[in-house]
Amino acid sequence: MYAFTHTLLGKSIDSPSVEALKRLHYPFELVPVPSRSVPAAEGGAAAGDDEAAVAGVGSPMVGIKHSADLTFQPEDLVAMSFQHIKKIAEADSDAPVKDCVITVRRACVHLIACLHSANLM
Repeated sequence: MYAFTHTLLGKSIDSPSVEALKRLHYPFELVPVPSRSVPAAEGGAAAGDDEAAVAGVGSPMVGIKHSADLTFQPEDLVAMSFQHIKKIAEADSDAPVKDCVITVRRACVHLIACLHSANLM
């Protein structure tokens, strides 16, 4: 269920990536979050990404509707995934996880914010 959540990071609701995910029958409803919009400096996509021209600057970013009164940001779900992975690693090694190395593509710089919110950095 969370396998494609990282593709929603920094995307607007009208992004082609979001539309593609809807066609894959993502198990949750993808909704606009009016309080968050695509930043003008990034245009909703990484530099050199053709999607920047399609996803308009100022468009609402995407949210994942979990229930009638609960909507998550993609960053929240990625951070929850990292926290769960950390718990699994600690249980498997019988030792606390203090450091980790995560390789991030240049196009996924939004992931760093998730690491901070998961207290992994």
